[in-house]
Amino acid sequence: MIEMLGNDSNGLDAPIPMVNVDAVNLEKITRFLTRHENTELYKDPPPGPIAVPGTELSAIAAMTDDEIVGLLLATNYMGVSQFRDFICQHIANLIKGKTPEEVRARFNLENDFTPEEEKHIREVDVWAEKLPGE
Repeated sequence: MIEMLGNDSNGLDAPIPMVNVDAVNLEKITRFLTRHENTELYKDPPPGPIAVPGTELSAIAAMTDDEIVGLLLATNYMGVSQFRDFICQHIANLIKGKTPEEVRARFNLENDFTPEEEKHIREVDVWAEKLPGE
């Protein structure tokens, strides 16, 4: 990020406001960037599922849902796309193969559709009920 500011060292000692990132998440993001500063892992990643390194996967998996969401928002705000993508892949792995009801239960989400709207969606989007490989 500092490289984006240019080579001018004037003002580098001034605080940078991070109103959308708390200290805990800033620490996690800083540790991630430090661990991976010299890796080629993130150069032009192929499309599709991301292979999350074991150290990152275990660290993310040990967090609560609220901590994961907070870290996801912080990585997005700071533009740390590699870490954000790892978090998104972890969430995708959690919901893969689950029904909408199971996802709602897992993440404590309220169904914002009326029964009539849900029935209509299921009739119109029949393809969405079929899981890959069926």
